[in-house]
Amino acid sequence: MAYSDSSDTFCTPIIRYYADIRPYAPISATIHLNPPKREGEQLPLIHTLPIELQESIRRYVRKPDRFMALASAVLKYTFIHKTARIPWSEVKISRTPKPHSRPYWNPPEHWCQRGFEGLEFNVSHQAGLVVLVGARTANRPRDARVDDLAQINVRTSAVINPDPTAVAEAESEIDEDEPEDVRIGVDVACTWEPPRTPDLCTQEKLEEWVDVFAEMFSKEEQHDMIHTPVSGLHGMTVSDQKARRFYVYWALKEAYIKMVGEGLLAPWLRELEFKDVPVPPRVEVNKPEAWKLLTDEQTAKLGVAFRGRKIAHTMHTTIEAFEDTFVVATMTRGVVDQSQSETRWEKIDLSGDIELCATGRCHCLDQ
Repeated sequence: MAYSDSSDTFCTPIIRYYADIRPYAPISATIHLNPPKREGEQLPLIHTLPIELQESIRRYVRKPDRFMALASAVLKYTFIHKTARIPWSEVKISRTPKPHSRPYWNPPEHWCQRGFEGLEFNVSHQAGLVVLVGARTANRPRDARVDDLAQINVRTSAVINPDPTAVAEAESEIDEDEPEDVRIGVDVACTWEPPRTPDLCTQEKLEEWVDVFAEMFSKEEQHDMIHTPVSGLHGMTVSDQKARRFYVYWALKEAYIKMVGEGLLAPWLRELEFKDVPVPPRVEVNKPEAWKLLTDEQTAKLGVAFRGRKIAHTMHTTIEAFEDTFVVATMTRGVVDQSQSETRWEKIDLSGDIELCATGRCHCLDQ
């Protein structure tokens, strides 16, 4: 772990975990008004989590939601346990103040690891797929982790907030000797999840659907979703191509606001614009490799702007497909990925070897 030659960007492997809960709780095309009873339901590893977290997981009405919440917790515990090298039983997850309530790990006072000071991670789930992206950091976490857009860009001389007072205040709070914070945002979007996914088989239906989210997307983004042709997708109707691109837009915007610690209630959502958005092709379900990453060349034209001006801070964006109905967008800032593993995403099975970690019988801390 070190810093890149051109900036104060932290160089460290970016870790990616995913869990597929569909074998445990198939995603039903029917919403049950009277859900099935839960007698005898087995939630793997739930007994290894704190009581309050167990209760929170069990409160979900739908079985898939319970398993996705469980998998989300297990991925976070796995990441902290393996990366911070502490016993599973000592993992404690904190949250930023409401309304954001972003989970993070606050290292205990006695904890010390050579080469890094903390961890950064983000989790997302949809329609049975749960993902976590995380990395080591050079800084200890802050209690309040919501970045101001002005401050993000002041650090790299790309001021986008026209209010000089806000810029001056942000600039005065920046310690130039302190490494840039590592920030990560990830979002999963499912392009087909009956009955939640609407029928977008015609141009008129697509326009109606996009209009529903007029408070989230700018006029330019909406125009692009509806009218601009989609390239690089084969074996799909034009309406399916555009519908798939809508979910890429959604995932990108979610990943960005999660990276800066905000939520969908951010007042500047429509002022944050994505341009020239590429769309990953579908991956056949029966293929051995279920993930497909768009190359840097394919995402080279992707742009991010705020109030019409390009955001130029040290941000890296990836767009991936999982199987034929999922798209995953990840945004990172302040970190250069040094991963060397041939497997980009590591699958975590709730009933697999991770049980050894959860029950204190692994050898992760012996290495």
